[in-house]
Amino acid sequence: MKKTIVILSTAFLFACAVKNIVPSESDVQRVSNKFPGISLSDLQKGKVLFEQNCGNCHGLSKSYHESESEIRKIMPEMAEKSKIDANSQDLILKYLITMNSANKKEKF
Repeated sequence: MKKTIVILSTAFLFACAVKNIVPSESDVQRVSNKFPGISLSDLQKGKVLFEQNCGNCHGLSKSYHESESEIRKIMPEMAEKSKIDANSQDLILKYLITMNSANKKEKF
């Protein structure tokens, strides 16, 4: 019983930590050359859309480790399977690329 509680607590804390990866104004500034006109609101919407549409199947941490080319390659197929409209797909794509680059400390 004690072991189960420890495992569940650890899983819960990890899930919460991943969900707390939120975009900031510095992320907007960092990717503004790559995505002209992007706003913090756009990235926040992309995060919510990702959590709602993608996170249940893929987990919320895996996507942060994919390359930009891999994200761009797989996104249209996943959007079609999930019946995600083009605007939502674009917001999710920009969110994933932005947060992935934050993890890798890339500069655009």
